Amino acid sequence: MPPPDLGTLHWETAPDGTLRLMGLTLVPHELMLSPDSRKLAVTFYHGTSQQMALSATVVLDTRGDYHRLLAAESPGFDHFYTWLPDGRLLWVDDNGTVFLDYDNLNTPEPMRAVNAAVGNTAYLSSKEWANPDWRVDLNTGKWETIVDDAGHVPGMFRGVSHDGSYVLYTYTKSKIEELSTAVWRVPVEWGSPAEYVFSHHVEGYGSDGYFGFYAANLARTNIWAVSGPFSTGLDINSVGFDSILIDLDAKKVLTPNDLGLDDDYTILGGSISEDGSQLIVELTKNPRPAPNSAFAVTDEYYVTDRKLTGGTLSTERPSLEDVPFTLPDNSTIVFNSRFSDPLFVIVQVSSPSLKFERYDMEGNLLQTLDLSAEFDTLWGMQLAPSGDVVYFAVSHSALKQNGSCDNAVSLVKWPLK
Repeated sequence: MPPPDLGTLHWETAPDGTLRLMGLTLVPHELMLSPDSRKLAVTFYHGTSQQMALSATVVLDTRGDYHRLLAAESPGFDHFYTWLPDGRLLWVDDNGTVFLDYDNLNTPEPMRAVNAAVGNTAYLSSKEWANPDWRVDLNTGKWETIVDDAGHVPGMFRGVSHDGSYVLYTYTKSKIEELSTAVWRVPVEWGSPAEYVFSHHVEGYGSDGYFGFYAANLARTNIWAVSGPFSTGLDINSVGFDSILIDLDAKKVLTPNDLGLDDDYTILGGSISEDGSQLIVELTKNPRPAPNSAFAVTDEYYVTDRKLTGGTLSTERPSLEDVPFTLPDNSTIVFNSRFSDPLFVIVQVSSPSLKFERYDMEGNLLQTLDLSAEFDTLWGMQLAPSGDVVYFAVSHSALKQNGSCDNAVSLVKWPLK
């Protein structure tokens, strides 16, 4: 199916108070809001070329009908754009040319992904997978490759440290076995080489290290929550985690003992707040809690907030307490705000119907939205940086299968009250 026709895209206000993006023929699979929440980049997957998915990305104005196509046939699932803090967009077109808004940055070779921007420096990946990544000075337009002093090539960009002093890479393109699941620190200073830290191999994940995208750094530490290839291998996609904790200072993967827990616990994953001050650790203990006996923000796992004390993790044993409410029967948590203020969860009631209920953490019902009469499939949710709107995509499988795309897919903007 071809990319969306920009001329048909428009926002409509529904009777339930939500704003709907109409005219879609494809399901949006990725949403990225600008820092001021006024523009939204939406990515659609619409076909394959040489067994690789093709994606199209459109930039929309969340307050009106402005839209423009960034790329129509970008390969794979790479992040080929990113918002800068000042609201400008750094992006790569179908030919691998890099733009800062409309300005061509004169790439030394075609690029396939924009990884991040730190200050005036951006990190990008070449279209040739074996080639090193690049960084570019957005002020001067100067480019350089990212390698270590021995010429080894870090493989996968993972994230920017909370203080902005370095970026994290895992894996290596140098095909050296002992470095195949390596962790690298790359200082942001121009001309600084990559620094090898340590390696950690996880059975069942091979050595290519390309799976998983989440990575975040705990402020005032060198502790990271990182998704695959470093993973427990457990299926915890229902809560959006598949990660472990690594400590660059200790050069190791953290264990429950490192968090002040006994060996009865297993770390399923971790997530770090945007301000870097708080780490949430997902834990399990045999036997697992019974269904609907919720702990904190999920109905399957123990969760604890690990606070910082003097820049290090507390060694006190966490308090694991039941939340004061039980989820409705046959319901599923489809979104939790984790670090917003105040905290809340959104529950899909009696799946597969699309009735949503939003609760605070005391179990009070805050809001209800029922889309069951129009749609039957949810495609993920995202909270706007402003904290007052949730965006999500929905579709109607029967209409899509029959080829009737009118109103079969929509992007929903749900104001929170």
